[in-house]
Amino acid sequence: MKKLEVLSIVLFLIGLTFKFFHWAGANVLLIISTSILSILYFASSYILFNNIALRDLFKRKTNIINPSGSKTALFIFTGVSLSTLIIGVLFSLMIWPGAVVQITIGFFSGLICLSFLLSGYLRGDKTYRWALYRAVPLVLISGIFYLFPNSWINYHYDIDHKSRDLLIEMRTNPNDTALSKKFRDRKTFYRDSFNNAQ
Repeated sequence: MKKLEVLSIVLFLIGLTFKFFHWAGANVLLIISTSILSILYFASSYILFNNIALRDLFKRKTNIINPSGSKTALFIFTGVSLSTLIIGVLFSLMIWPGAVVQITIGFFSGLICLSFLLSGYLRGDKTYRWALYRAVPLVLISGIFYLFPNSWINYHYDIDHKSRDLLIEMRTNPNDTALSKKFRDRKTFYRDSFNNAQ
């Protein structure tokens, strides 16, 4: 399970690099990697955060699984929060509607989880470190998207300022169908211009 997690992170980093350079295949890599990661954290957070190998889970179940109800609840809540963060980051990178809401929910729930994880770790329970290793970077990344919500749009549409301004306006007015139509017309114009040039 941890190998699948590492593979997903590597795929995400490759997809992010492709996205930065506007190379083909970036969206597929990002969608696959974030989907796997979010499912892993949502469904298997307790196993991952306790650093339990899947083969050991079935060998010595009573010796491995911590019976603490509060820790179990915290790990599950952290997994759900990280899943929300990951999907929010994907939506932000793909510039899909709903990104801001997911990033906001995931970021603040992630901060709550982080405070409890740090508290447990500082009390001397070193088993919290595996959850911290995953929560800290994800909360930091999502914090960038939360504090600078339009930074990716500014980078991705640095040449086409009109599309950039329309997207930023669409984020503040998601129900404005006129803005959506203007943006679709803008994309159609660019696509037709590109096809005619060929």
